[in-house]
Amino acid sequence: MTFEKGTLTEIFRRRRRGLVPEDQASLPFRHVHPPSGAELFFAKLKKPPRNQGPYVVGWLPQGEAVTSYYKNFSKHSEALAFFHQARNGAPPVINDFQRDPQMNDVYGWESDFRLKSRPLTKRSMERISARLADIFNMEAPGIEYRPNKKKRTYAEADLKRNVIQMYRPNLAILLHEFAHLVNDQVNKDNWAWHGPGFMRTYLAILSLFPKVGQHRNLEETAQAQGLSIADENDIPAIRCLKKWRSRQADEPSTIPGPT
Repeated sequence: MTFEKGTLTEIFRRRRRGLVPEDQASLPFRHVHPPSGAELFFAKLKKPPRNQGPYVVGWLPQGEAVTSYYKNFSKHSEALAFFHQARNGAPPVINDFQRDPQMNDVYGWESDFRLKSRPLTKRSMERISARLADIFNMEAPGIEYRPNKKKRTYAEADLKRNVIQMYRPNLAILLHEFAHLVNDQVNKDNWAWHGPGFMRTYLAILSLFPKVGQHRNLEETAQAQGLSIADENDIPAIRCLKKWRSRQADEPSTIPGPT
């Protein structure tokens, strides 16, 4: 069973009736797409629809119980072959898979240290951003500091312009926004802004500034709050960080700076 480039994505773009895999099917095979947290499943329906095969391969968005992105098969062997082919790809970059179910939980998790990290000058923000850009092999983003511009928003990452707009100059806020740029440019993560790929990237950046988390294990606290975090081996940004650390030799593997 072979497919031309783009065929898998187009198959999963064809919306069907809503399917609840857990209720309607046994799930012998599963695969989680690391950056987005979406789940690829292979299943056999207990009650297949008329004129459609009982075997199903589909994508289930993170945090969702119902999906419309699946394909029916009459033969077990064809469905299994399709599953293995599809797991080498990714879910479609469409609204159903670009929701951000972890956003509020991420904000809640970092509230413990976000505003407790030391305020920075614009020059310090630019220096730290330049150092991080070197680590992740990307162009240093511009920094626009607009104090008190937005009362309810601390900062924003402008992906198209490669700019971080800072309204509150705290270090942790800068690192959060920088993680968005790394997740976009290095990880090529087009899914949820605060998904598992972003979390792994953000934690990696925070590890360079241990005083931000007051030397606590931030990954443990994130997991305790139920946040999904991608495995290190699945995220390109982590490979960049490991290469940088291997070049440091006897030098510190963290970035000295105001914390």
